[in-house]
Amino acid sequence: MTDVCEPAPASNDENVSAVKKYFQDFKVLKETKREYWGLQLVNILDCLAYFAMFNIATVTLSQDFGFSDEMAGWIYALFSGLTTIFLFFSGVFTDWLGIKKALIVAMLGLVLCRAGVVVAEQLDEPIRLNETHAVAELFDGRGLGAIEGSNDLIITGHNDVTFEVDLYGAATIGDVLQRIDSASGNDGAIRASIAPGWVSLRLEDTIQGDSYGGIKVTGTASNPDMAKRLGLQDAQDGDGPLDGKRLVSDLNGVLVAKLNQGDGLSGGDSIHITDGWGNEGTISGLSKMVYVSDLRQHIEDSAKSAGLKVNVNLNVPGNGLMISNHAKQLGEELSGLSIDGDAADALGILRTGDDATNDLVAGENIKENKFRSWLVIGLLALMAPFMAMLQTVFQAGNKRFTTKRSRGAGFNLWYLFMNVGAAGGGFLIDILYIKMDLPLYHVFTFGLVTGILSLVSIMLFIRNTDQLLTPEEEAELAAAPPAEEKEKLSPFQIAKAVLSEKAFWRFTTLITLLLGVRAVFLYLGLLFPKFWYRVIGPEAKVGLMQAFNPVLVIIGLIVVIPLLQKFNVYKMLVFGALITSISMFIPAIPFTASLGLSISDFTYITTGLFLLVLTVGELIWSPRLSEYTAAIAPEGQEGTYLGLTMVPYFLAKLIISAYSGTLLARYCAESAPGEPNVGERIAAGNVAFTDSPYFMWAILGTVALVGTLAAIFGKSWFTQGASFDKEDEAQTA
Repeated sequence: MTDVCEPAPASNDENVSAVKKYFQDFKVLKETKREYWGLQLVNILDCLAYFAMFNIATVTLSQDFGFSDEMAGWIYALFSGLTTIFLFFSGVFTDWLGIKKALIVAMLGLVLCRAGVVVAEQLDEPIRLNETHAVAELFDGRGLGAIEGSNDLIITGHNDVTFEVDLYGAATIGDVLQRIDSASGNDGAIRASIAPGWVSLRLEDTIQGDSYGGIKVTGTASNPDMAKRLGLQDAQDGDGPLDGKRLVSDLNGVLVAKLNQGDGLSGGDSIHITDGWGNEGTISGLSKMVYVSDLRQHIEDSAKSAGLKVNVNLNVPGNGLMISNHAKQLGEELSGLSIDGDAADALGILRTGDDATNDLVAGENIKENKFRSWLVIGLLALMAPFMAMLQTVFQAGNKRFTTKRSRGAGFNLWYLFMNVGAAGGGFLIDILYIKMDLPLYHVFTFGLVTGILSLVSIMLFIRNTDQLLTPEEEAELAAAPPAEEKEKLSPFQIAKAVLSEKAFWRFTTLITLLLGVRAVFLYLGLLFPKFWYRVIGPEAKVGLMQAFNPVLVIIGLIVVIPLLQKFNVYKMLVFGALITSISMFIPAIPFTASLGLSISDFTYITTGLFLLVLTVGELIWSPRLSEYTAAIAPEGQEGTYLGLTMVPYFLAKLIISAYSGTLLARYCAESAPGEPNVGERIAAGNVAFTDSPYFMWAILGTVALVGTLAAIFGKSWFTQGASFDKEDEAQTA
């Protein structure tokens, strides 16, 4: 038997010819009709939208729609779980409607759902800053308070570039930005803009000199509070741009009586806090507060008086309270944070019992119209059946619009185009968020556009949906004698027969062991985007990193796949799974300042290496899984095997998606506005390894590795009765 680590010798000419043959195989697609190419156009457009939306889904659910990490994970679990369930039934509806009608129904459903999400985002706050935003509307109508005849700000940048800014008469945010950019003494050194998130200002130093020390902003003697009003005083002033604090759409100016759709505190008046050090205190008198800003200050002052070591802020979306333990010493073990009391639930900060394990409570949304939240959840859930139907249409269409001779090349090209769309979807994230300065929810706006273009493509290119046949196939079909009718078993009889076979349970056990490996691709959408933003910062090129994997897959499909056909299927399956498992330990490597790298550069490097190794493993094991299914399943039962073994993957997706928010809240929590993010705290040496995201990756990598090792050592049991084993034995006899 040929060992996977020691392939049969192959000359360079043989390897080159394998790659050449891969390209030559596509020549047969000349005999396909325009319906096939129309389907591939829809495939690319849909993949652009899908991967842009769901690679960043948990981020936009939190950042744009105000859901907590935990809730964002549950919503993702709902969508992915429902999509998997509907995959069991979507084929029936595709056959009933026909390919063209099913394609139109699926795409029209997705268009309407995406449009609904875009509309839902506009139904309620947060309001976002733009250059036409009137400064008179800021601070609940109090405006900036600039003083006529004097300067209002003092800004210091690199190389001690210092200048003053006069803001009197600035009517809009655009005027404020222009006054800073054109101030005497600036000379282009400092550029003002609206920060990502569109609720605060950003200052960037365009000159990096020897005395690089960050940007500092203060008020003038005549107007000492202006820097604070603009959210630029006491903001982070380290390397990189200075992002100010929130100026609009937070809770500070909201009446306490108007919270929770007018229910206020629901009759509550107090909260009881137990901090991570075990200090306890009850804070009363909350119902007497008029504005949320007063309530927040009251909690903060009372907690300090009671000896509680907690910080009180607004959460990142600005729609709830955020209470966190003070920064702990390196290696110091705390018991988490517990909050109860008759007003805790109404304030969205109730956390007791087993939930009280984290150092931060990023409170729930207590401002927003709840209809908006449920509408977004409902629309995402409603996308699931249309997504499932679209997948079955692609499979049926690829078969219907190709001949037997061109079918293999047709499916290969479909998979290649899918990865092209996935790569483009990744790049789109950075284009929208960084280049165009748009909120991330506009990935749904882009999906709306691609959906409309897909509908147009369907109407123009997909007309004749009959099975494509070559002249030879038509002649063979006409000359073939009538097939003998065989007794057709019911789905229940087929399932019963499969469940009684030992081979099926061996297969299911193997699939279960490899769930940790398959889950790595869930982490790319569920965990990694927030990890990158919270460690690197809001300028993190998340889209670039999301595109790296499909770009490598495209290269691998062309170069690697043709060279892997000579290896043993099972060995390739477990060897590829082993490589994928090991890849998870690369982002688990902890940052150390001794390397001479910034934490952002370090994270980019480890991420790049992780994605490279992950893709190598994927290219090896992923195609082999289908081959293993065909080899282990009895003839005629391949589809049933595949369908039934989706059950453990379905359950794993639900558990992983639902638990993803808890993992983030425990190991990579969002920082309160104005406080150092996870990456800055790690770089400062204030986070122990066991409290860091690196430990999270180590845990998940261990789960994947243990399952893979069990599959490796259990090879003789898992491959009993598989046809490729018999072929290997015959070849080596």
